[in-house]
Amino acid sequence: MILSRAVGRIQQILGFRPDLQNEAKQAIAETIEDLENGQVGFLPWFLEASATEVLSSEDEGFDLPVGFLRENDETEYAKSLFLDGGNIPTQKADFIPTGTYRGRVWFYWLTPTRVMFDRKMGEPRTVDFLHFARSEVPTQDSDEGPWLRNASLLVIGLAGNKLAGLRDTRALQVFSGMAQGGQRTLLQQ
Repeated sequence: MILSRAVGRIQQILGFRPDLQNEAKQAIAETIEDLENGQVGFLPWFLEASATEVLSSEDEGFDLPVGFLRENDETEYAKSLFLDGGNIPTQKADFIPTGTYRGRVWFYWLTPTRVMFDRKMGEPRTVDFLHFARSEVPTQDSDEGPWLRNASLLVIGLAGNKLAGLRDTRALQVFSGMAQGGQRTLLQQ
C-alpha cells in the first residue's frame, strides 16, 4: 500500500479532515519508528538483512552496518555471525578482556558502533553478519516501504490511534481493531 492510500484510510475513519493529512504522514513515520524500536516485541522477517565484511589480518572488528537494529540470531543456526563461511567457530560474549583467551572458538561482542573480536584476524577473513535493519520510511505519496507493503493494517491502526486521541472513541475502536488484526496477521507470516 502506498503512503497516500494509508493516509486516505486514516482520513476516512476520522471524517476526511484535510487538516490531518500531514499529521497522518507524521503519525505513520512515528509508528514505523516505534515498531522498529520494539513496540510489538519482535522484528518481522522483512527487516532481515545481511552484511559481508572482508577484514585484513590486522583488523579486530568492523563497523556495524548502516541502519543496524539488532543481531538476527533467530536463524536456523541460532547465531548471527559466521567467520570464513562458518569454518571458524564463533560465540557471542558479553565481554572478553583482550588477550585472555586464544582457543579454537573466536569470541565477539558488540559495542555501540562496532563488532569486536577477541583477537586480530591474523590473515584476511570474510565475516557474514545477519541482523535486522531499519527500513526506509515512506515520505512521498507514491512511496510504499516494507511496513506498508507487509503490515499496513498494523501501521494504519497504530498511527490512527495517535491521531484519534481520546476525543473520538469510535475511531479509537476501529483503529485498535485494525492494529490487533494487523499484528495477528504479521505473527502468522
